[in-house]
Parts: sequence; C-alpha cells; structure tokens
Amino acid sequence: MMAQKLQIVSLFSGCGGLDKGFENAGFETVLANKYDKSIWATFEANFPNALLDRRSIKEK
Repeated sequence: MMAQKLQIVSLFSGCGGLDKGFENAGFETVLANKYDKSIWATFEANFPNALLDRRSIKEK
C-alpha cells in the first residue's frame, strides 16, 4: 500500500520556491494563490497538478 502525501495550500506563493522545499520533504501542493501574473507560468510549470488561484485576496 502506497502512503498518501500530505497536501498543502500555498498562499502568497511566488513561483513556488518554498513549496518545492515542502515537495522535497514529501508534501504535495494542491492549491496556491498568487495575484502577480508575472509568476503564473513559472508556478504552473513547477506545479502542473496544483490549482493556481489568481485572484487578489482583497476580492470577495
């Protein structure tokens, strides 16, 4: 039986540097939030299975 990875949510993600560290430690980033469109392509390349929420945290 395979062990399931612990799943995390990443806020203010940037391109995912901290998340890569968590991934190396056995975690899986499943949801991230970042409003800065200049990093979206990089984050999605680094984490193709994570959902990237592009909304500002100020939006309701």
